[in-house]
Amino acid sequence: MEIVKSIWDFILKVSVPCIAFWAAWIARGQLRAMRASSSGQLLVNLWNKFDGPEMRTLRKQAATNLKKEGAANQKKEKSAKPLDDDNLDRLLSWFEMLGSLVYNDAILLKHAEEHFRYWIWNYWQASKKQIEGYRENNSEPKYYNHFQWLVAVMAADNKKATLGEMPNPNKLPVKEAWDKFLDDESNIDLEASVKSYP
Repeated sequence: MEIVKSIWDFILKVSVPCIAFWAAWIARGQLRAMRASSSGQLLVNLWNKFDGPEMRTLRKQAATNLKKEGAANQKKEKSAKPLDDDNLDRLLSWFEMLGSLVYNDAILLKHAEEHFRYWIWNYWQASKKQIEGYRENNSEPKYYNHFQWLVAVMAADNKKATLGEMPNPNKLPVKEAWDKFLDDESNIDLEASVKSYP
């Protein structure tokens, strides 16, 4: 009888933690699935907004102004007139919001990277001098900090970066690539039928 009681005690001591572990593991998986699902829905909404008529117009105007600004300031380190373009400021604020959503785990990094990397990297490269000039002229070192973090984490080999970390320039597009990007964006067809996310 004593042996049966000892075996029963042993089974209880081992099985309860095992059951608790598996319950936690299953709950963790369900939470990840819910997060991925809500991240996906938020991503669809963001894409539809980003490719909608208002943002396409904003992107076209911002890219046109960045091209003009770049031609005027080619030899300068920082822009002479940082972010006095309302279109660019609104567009960069959109990327700041996206960076904040990824930073706070509302959107998975891999989803943001898969769908917006082209624009994130190229708009960062094309507007970096304006952002730095604004930060310097207004004593706001954290201006567009989440946008910068998003670029840095996408450019990092280990997919880790801290707020305020500068992106690895070897991973980002070269000037010729973002010049072509700005040409493409400034010639975006506003009359094209905008399809919602599949």
